[in-house]
Amino acid sequence: MKASSQERQAIAEATRIYGSTAAQSLRQGSAGWLSVIAVWVERKRQRKALARLVEADDRHLLEDLGIRPSEAMREATKPFWR
Repeated sequence: MKASSQERQAIAEATRIYGSTAAQSLRQGSAGWLSVIAVWVERKRQRKALARLVEADDRHLLEDLGIRPSEAMREATKPFWR
């Protein structure tokens, strides 16, 4: 089944704002959106954990991960949809 021009516009807009994961979920319907939300929740959890490591100034743990504090903070401050 071919997508209408309105559907193609929605997919393009979702790709622009939220990335390819969200655009793909538009093609898959509600099951796709559930998987996107699960990815977003996991990203948020991981980024909070990174922020806590930076705030605690736990350089040893960051070094074990191979991440500089500036890189960790940059990742931690990204929006969950990126």
